[in-house]
Amino acid sequence: MTQTSLIQKRIASLRAAMQRHGLAAWIVPSSDPHLSEYLPDTRSGTDGANRVKVKGAIHWLPADGCPTAEVRLYEQLFTDPQPDAGGRDFRESINPASRRVVTAFVEPAVATAQPEDRYQFERHGYFVADLRDHAPGRPVFNRITTLRDSRSK
Repeated sequence: MTQTSLIQKRIASLRAAMQRHGLAAWIVPSSDPHLSEYLPDTRSGTDGANRVKVKGAIHWLPADGCPTAEVRLYEQLFTDPQPDAGGRDFRESINPASRRVVTAFVEPAVATAQPEDRYQFERHGYFVADLRDHAPGRPVFNRITTLRDSRSK
């Protein structure tokens, strides 16, 4: 199944979905998203906003026209809360997955950020433009913190 058909299937499963920031609702009456009906009068803040009960919000960026960025995702450095307890070598407790580097699409305005500019990437956390590696045409962002504390789980 292609990425496009997976997205279409996901949109169709929502039946009614609100674009982020309350732009308008799409009603998907069948499993075919091409049969969708656009309802501009359901925009947030209008009289018709409560007319449609939405089941989710859609977040997306068009792949064409959006620059890519290197995004560094940091997790806990150690697998043990006290890595050197009992005379152990702390290097044995280093988390091999503590740094993961991915490529992501970003808003064009974010790609022009200055080093140390900070942003919230929706649903992923807070990020900072890297002081040394971030440059025009080569955006690099480091995650500062996630939105949820997954360490307590």
